[in-house]
Amino acid sequence: MARLSALASFLLILAAVFGGLRVVHTVVPLIYAPADPRPFHTGDPDAAARQAGFAPWIPFYLPESLGSPPRLTVFRRPVPRIALEWSGTSRLLLREQPATARNAVPRAARPLTGGRGDVWWQGPDLLHAVAWRAGLRIEISTDLSVLDLERLAATLQPAGVTPPME
Repeated sequence: MARLSALASFLLILAAVFGGLRVVHTVVPLIYAPADPRPFHTGDPDAAARQAGFAPWIPFYLPESLGSPPRLTVFRRPVPRIALEWSGTSRLLLREQPATARNAVPRAARPLTGGRGDVWWQGPDLLHAVAWRAGLRIEISTDLSVLDLERLAATLQPAGVTPPME
């Protein structure tokens, strides 16, 4: 009888510990947002910057065919990243993350005009480019033309910066 009583109290304590851990696991991300491993969706670049720890870079050249506004998604794990996606009649996807090193790009990559070290290549259905700005690696994927891709890369600015007058 004593063994059954000890087993019952052990199971009760075990259930209480697991229940408490589950409550902590659920409540902490609600109180402290950076602890939440799930993607964060927003339309506000300032909210994205707060969640990722860096401001997203946005091209000021945006053809009307992209539609507007972009969908911003912040991924916090394993490395903070921001994805901006425009999907009108044309498509543009920017993926931004801190640049740890000049990551490898395909052999077929060619330099973009502008002399900043940016490169581009043709994929099966999209054009791709990689730009490095202020410690960020910015990957660009689009179905626009090469000229549009070059203009997109050349006009990248941090969100909140006033576009230059032409």
